Amino acid sequence: MVDNQEEKKGILTLTQDGLILTETRDDVTMPYDYSFATVNDYIHNISRQYEELECLCLGMANHVDKQSEIIKSQQKEIDELKKMILNK
Repeated sequence: MVDNQEEKKGILTLTQDGLILTETRDDVTMPYDYSFATVNDYIHNISRQYEELECLCLGMANHVDKQSEIIKSQQKEIDELKKMILNK
């Protein structure tokens, strides 16, 4: 199946070392990833607004929910494989 939707490209902000710090899409700037260092740099920006921090929290909560679903799915697969092995 081919997805005909084009992925929206964002504007990236880089550190002096060339590492990606933030990405801006639809006029919303967020950390590029949720690593401690990236988020820490993002939230300690002196011009950061409350609404941006709120958006970050909601984005991170969404990310955690998705990761939780992946973990549950993988645990289910592990449990099924264990049952198959024990039933042999």
